[in-house]
Amino acid sequence: MSDVWNKMIGELNNLGDTIAEKSEEYFKIAVEKGEVLSKKGKIQFEIESTKRELKKEKTALGDFVASKFHKENVTDFTLNDQFQIHTDKILNLQNVITSLEKEKQNLNIKMETSPDNENIKPEDNNSDNIF
Repeated sequence: MSDVWNKMIGELNNLGDTIAEKSEEYFKIAVEKGEVLSKKGKIQFEIESTKRELKKEKTALGDFVASKFHKENVTDFTLNDQFQIHTDKILNLQNVITSLEKEKQNLNIKMETSPDNENIKPEDNNSDNIF
């Protein structure tokens, strides 16, 4: 009877060790994914705030063009410094948004190709055969 009891205790110890190892792996993966999602959230916040800034700049450009047209009947802005400043800001903001979106996409790719991203499946450590 003591052999059966010793065997059961041994199997329970093995099961406990397996559960501890797997739990540690799952927690590490959860922490890593949490960090990646946090970075993606920060990038998305930057994208949205830059989009708002871009919208404001486009509105300012539209106001400038409308004002010049109505007050001075100007239709050619090629030599106007203010016009050039507004368009440069708009192009710069669009480049920043594109860059941030690429960075976010790279995080998605990194997350998908991460070796820790493999589906962890419980191994057969005879944990089903406790008794």
